[in-house]
Amino acid sequence: MTERKRTTARDYRTAMMEEAFALRKALFECGQLLDRETLRQRLGISELALRGWLRRRSLFYVDGPSGARYYPAFLADPAYSSTALAAVSRALGTLPGSTKWVFFTNPRGSLGGLSPLEILAGKRPPGGTASGVGLETILRAARAEVEF
Repeated sequence: MTERKRTTARDYRTAMMEEAFALRKALFECGQLLDRETLRQRLGISELALRGWLRRRSLFYVDGPSGARYYPAFLADPAYSSTALAAVSRALGTLPGSTKWVFFTNPRGSLGGLSPLEILAGKRPPGGTASGVGLETILRAARAEVEF
């Protein structure tokens, strides 16, 4: 009689983390995620300043393989207001960086079907009812995400 291998919740978690790390490594390799030094250089800030921004939750990172920390490239993209990005990141509070990444990059019904990044880049939802969507709407959505 052959013994069937029993898959545990731990096996699933391990497999999910390995998949997430592989995706993040690929995003790093294509420039959508940055290492710490590259982020600092693009922002033109010191290591001390970077630590302060992280402490205040104005910036965030996602975990990668072997303890790597990757920072979203959009945090240093001049197409976005660094003040607005920092405000949204702070509004998302202590949520994990991966959750913040998803919030910034995925379309939301409360934003007329656009992502917060699209709104921050100046894109406006179609139709008259959502035309007033802006930073304040994004901040309300971020606070709702934290409460959820």
